[in-house]
Amino acid sequence: MFNQAGLSQLRAQPDMAWSGITTNLAGQSVLAATSPVAETNWLIVTEVQEAEAFGVSRTALLLLIAIMAGFYAVILFVMTRQLSRYIFQPLTTLAAGAARVGRGELSQVIPIVRSDELGSVTDAFNQMTTRLHQRDQQLAAEAHQRENLIAELQIATEAAAESSRLKSEFLSTMSHELRTPLNAIIGFSGILLEGMAGQLDPITRPMVSSIYNSSKHLLELINNILDVSKIEAGRVQFVYAPTPVRAMVDDWTTQISVLATDKQLALKTVVEPQVPPVLKLDKARVTQIAINLLGNAVKFTDAGTIVLHLQWDDGLLFLRVTDTGIGIPSHALGFIFDEFRQVNSTSNRKYEGTGLGLAVVRKLCNAMGGSVAVRSTVGEGIEFIVTLPAPIVSEAELVS
Repeated sequence: MFNQAGLSQLRAQPDMAWSGITTNLAGQSVLAATSPVAETNWLIVTEVQEAEAFGVSRTALLLLIAIMAGFYAVILFVMTRQLSRYIFQPLTTLAAGAARVGRGELSQVIPIVRSDELGSVTDAFNQMTTRLHQRDQQLAAEAHQRENLIAELQIATEAAAESSRLKSEFLSTMSHELRTPLNAIIGFSGILLEGMAGQLDPITRPMVSSIYNSSKHLLELINNILDVSKIEAGRVQFVYAPTPVRAMVDDWTTQISVLATDKQLALKTVVEPQVPPVLKLDKARVTQIAINLLGNAVKFTDAGTIVLHLQWDDGLLFLRVTDTGIGIPSHALGFIFDEFRQVNSTSNRKYEGTGLGLAVVRKLCNAMGGSVAVRSTVGEGIEFIVTLPAPIVSEAELVS
């Protein structure tokens, strides 16, 4: 039933027909409607509580929203599945293939299931892995071939080292065996030339002189071969002892001056003041180096001067031999220290020699921890610079 406010609203309607929201006698908000009964003063009143009426609408609305949400969820799921199948799955497969390539599995191929851009990318990736696989196989084959070559080179190197050792031992033995009879030949032919066994007639004397000179030349060759073979075999022993420098230089000058005088060459010796009077050296080996260089200077100088120059600095002895001879071409400077090598190695060369003197010089210098260098200009002469460790002798060593 209507309360007073509801009745007031009803009376305001001309036909007593009304609908709307009002408050009933119980004070509840209701949704109500009235309809008059014909030919009577009666009204039919219908009311529904507002909460109940709108509750059904809200439920229906929520149900509709739920249905729509489910519908959209299904559509989203289907679209996601399609995207995964046509985009993400090929990308995932491609990424997995790249990972396998990174681990070294170059033979794998990714199947091409599409003809669009992703298919083109997959095809390019497969071509790349194929080329990488081919290159990897080629590198593996080259590495295997290289290993075989290294093994063969090692065998050849060992064989060459053994051959070199046997050669050095053979040369050392043979050189030693040949020196004894040669010394006897030189000695007896010298006696004959001196007239100690009687005067030689003019015909015999040149023959004996040829025997003497040839024997000396052969002995020089054998001595050089013996020295080279000993150095190569590591059997050269160096004896370092206090050595008076100026007395040693005087000995060198005495030996070479005869040869220089025969060719009318000036021989000059310069010992710098800073050179200590006594140094610790292997006198025999240093003398061998100096005589070889001075002898070469005399041999290849026809006119002019030969200079022997000694310097010393911070434990190093610098020995320079300079001449005004024929010099050496620049192309020959790289091999003049090689064994059996000369600038002119033909049989009719003007200057005789074994081609071992400079090889012995370099090997001795290296064995003593030193070095030898050369500078030359054709027609202007040559300069050899030998550097050798030469420490000062202590007072205790001098006393002993």
